Amino acid sequence: MCFDSKFELSAAISMSYPLYDKGLLGAMRVAEIHKSLVVQKFEKYVVSYVLGGSIIRGDTVKESDVDVFVIINDTDVKRMPRVELLGRLRSIIYQYVGEAGALAGVKNKLEPQIYLLTDFWDAVKDAHPVMFTFIRDGVPIYDRGTFMPWKSLLRMGKLKPSPEAIDMYMSMGDEVIPRSKKTLLTDVFTNIFWGVTTPAQAMLMLHGCPPPNAKKELLRDFKKEFYDTKMIEKKYIDFLDRVISTWRDYEHEKIKEIKGADIDKMLKDTEDFLKRLKELRIQIEKKTQEKTISRIYEDAFKLLKSILGNKSQAKLVEEFDKDYVKKGKFSPQDSRILKAIISARNEFKKGKSDSQKIDRARKEAEVLINDLVEFSQRKDLISLDRGKMFLKFKDGNAELLNCDGNTFFFKDNKVFKITDKIENTDMDEVSKCMTKQKETKDIHINPRVFMVIEKKFGDFEVLI
Repeated sequence: MCFDSKFELSAAISMSYPLYDKGLLGAMRVAEIHKSLVVQKFEKYVVSYVLGGSIIRGDTVKESDVDVFVIINDTDVKRMPRVELLGRLRSIIYQYVGEAGALAGVKNKLEPQIYLLTDFWDAVKDAHPVMFTFIRDGVPIYDRGTFMPWKSLLRMGKLKPSPEAIDMYMSMGDEVIPRSKKTLLTDVFTNIFWGVTTPAQAMLMLHGCPPPNAKKELLRDFKKEFYDTKMIEKKYIDFLDRVISTWRDYEHEKIKEIKGADIDKMLKDTEDFLKRLKELRIQIEKKTQEKTISRIYEDAFKLLKSILGNKSQAKLVEEFDKDYVKKGKFSPQDSRILKAIISARNEFKKGKSDSQKIDRARKEAEVLINDLVEFSQRKDLISLDRGKMFLKFKDGNAELLNCDGNTFFFKDNKVFKITDKIENTDMDEVSKCMTKQKETKDIHINPRVFMVIEKKFGDFEVLI
């Protein structure tokens, strides 16, 4: 029917109410609605709206996609480049796809392909096989006297490829072997190289190393971190070396082709390498967990000992709860975190702990350690304040500091250390003494210190 340009009849059938449909009528209905929307929008610019694909082959089902081809006349378009025009046309025409499906009430999805008339004609002149198939099999449901003449010319044998087109298509056959070999090499070596080196880099990062260059530094760092420490066997180092060397040879075009047996061998070795990396990951994570739980345990108890003295774990926990938590100096949360750290460490030693529990202990330990550090600093400041004394001279004030059995004198932006005499010093020595300072209730200053100061700087008063 459509070959005779009876589009009104085909439209009437498409929009009828079907009593029985294997999918053909539904597909025609959604195409007809979409065609109407496109023609209404672009009016005279639509050259042909053609059905193709399964709906023409006769194997349509109710869920089949509907392939349609829209040819737009662009011969009088002068205000914009053709690439921009094609982009705009596609955007608008694709917008109508959902609307047409909703109006048609079918599940068939439209798959429109849009061509500009000039591009389509160039493809026909070049005897593009896709276009010849489209013209031969396509059935128009809208045509402005263009598509049907092409179909007739093709049937008459008048649409013939040019000698240049024949040469072009024949050359594609000539290139198939070298192109296939090159494609095979590219796919194999690219996939294997990155599929091996990227996980190897990941293991180094997991081990605490910065990611190395895959071609230059990876083998060196991987060997140093894992083979030299006896965490992985030599055959995996040799395989990594072979992969990187092969990739270099491929890049420098020293390798032109590869045998199927060699591909199978490389794939098998790759599979073995990646399996070993998964085992290595477990080793690294266990080692990392051990370092983590040991570090947070040591940090927490080092701070506790600085506050409570060098005592056993049980005694430290007992005194911490009794003298500090219950008296409100620390929160119950600090006590809970401390016991959780001890529990996580004990379970790890027994091989029962997991990464999530250790990570949770690490995060919570930050709260406890911050509280212990803050408390320790406050205690040190109180102790230092107790060792401070301010002196008033005729020419200004000065400060005396007793710290860890040493006496420092600050005057006129200078620092002195006082023993039986006055010696020049600096803030580095003061800082070292402050670090060693221990809490004490009584501060003892040798009276001779005041005599030395008076002799050097004159009379003074003690400010309280």
